Order: sequence, then structure tokens, then C-alpha cells
Amino acid sequence: MKSQIQTYTKTSNEIELRAEQIPLISSPKGMQLLECKHIQDQVREHGEESVLYIIQTALKKLAIAMYGEIRDSAKAQIQVISEDLVSKYPTDSIEDIIEAIKKGRRNHNNKYPNPYNRFNMELFNGWISTQLEEKAEQREKTKVIESKEPIPDIDYSTAIYKKKKREKPKTEEDKESDLINYYKKITANLGFNFQCSDEAKKRTLETLLEGYSNNLRLYDKEKVNKIINNLKKGK
Repeated sequence: MKSQIQTYTKTSNEIELRAEQIPLISSPKGMQLLECKHIQDQVREHGEESVLYIIQTALKKLAIAMYGEIRDSAKAQIQVISEDLVSKYPTDSIEDIIEAIKKGRRNHNNKYPNPYNRFNMELFNGWISTQLEEKAEQREKTKVIESKEPIPDIDYSTAIYKKKKREKPKTEEDKESDLINYYKKITANLGFNFQCSDEAKKRTLETLLEGYSNNLRLYDKEKVNKIINNLKKGK
């Protein structure tokens, strides 16, 4: 049922009240997370202040977990970062961002590291990239279930151990190839690529690639940008 939103003066208490009226799914899992609304839709329905308030609440919890308190320097960062997140991820959901921050706070499954105790957009881009990748995998699994195709019974712990045991360290060329293959995979899952006309979707792809390049430890930003530019040109 759609929330009835009235016009409020922009005090912190009233923004909090409006934020509580946004129909967030509590601790979304599986199919629930796939059904969440885009941030741009939530902004249109409830106002940007309400959306920012929810994201800032998650960032404050992270700051307290990291520093034991919300430092003065972090207060300004929280405001700027929340605005950047809303601007950068308009076609993703508030739930995705909150889930990424929560998993990052706990380093969920060792996939959300923060080795340098950072609190910046580079960190959150990496976390959100991992969250969106997990979401794309969940969407793919859902398609398999809906098509009634059996999911193979795999002992993933054993499979991962064997894979790690026989793998050699990857070269830079291997990592660059992995980044290109990752692009092919996510575009197949998401149903759009750099050749689409939607600028927001293009920014989402670029963010995913930048985050994945960090996961691959591809630290040569010039090479990464060159690969992304070639993909934009359809090469």
C-alpha cells in the first residue's frame, strides 16, 4: 500500500518521520532484494532528504563501529558520501547500499575487506560492486529455479579449496582478461551494456567494473580506464 506523504518543514525530526514512511524491506534476502525500488523512484516519491537520512543512518553505524564514535571529520564525510551514493546509484536500491554497508561493517564472508580502515567513496564503490554482483548471481539462480532446471549439488567448500590449491598467481594480462569477461557476464545478467542509451545504467556498469578491478588488484588505473573505454566503444 502506497504511503501517504504530506509536505513537511525540513527539520531533522520531520525528515526522520518521512524516512520511516519509505517502504524498506527489513534485512532483505533473496527474492525480496530483487523487488526493491530504485533510489530515483524513492526520491521522487518521498524526497531526497528522506532517502539521504536512511543512508546516513547506515553510514553513522559504520563510523561508530570503526572509530567508537562519530568524529567531526566523519560528520562532513557522511553528508557528502550519502549525496554521492544517491547520485551515483540512481537505478539501484537503498536496500542494496545499506546491505553493502552492513556486510562491509562485518566483512561478510571475507568479501568486503577494509584493510586500510578507510571511510571514502573508493571503499563504498568496492563494497557496492560486490553486493550488486551477488544480487546479479541471485537473479540468475532465480531464473534457473523458475525454469525448473535443477541446481547441481556442489560441495563449494571443497571445490574452492581445490581450485585455490592448483591456481597459479594471475598475471596482469590474466586480470585484464578477467575484467573483460566479468563485463560480459554482468551485461548478460543485467540485460544492458555500454551501447544502451541510458546514462544511469552506463554509470552503474562503470562503477561495477571499477569495483571489480579493485577486487582483482588491478591497480594500474590507466589500463583499467583504457579497458573500460574500449568496452564503451564496443571493442
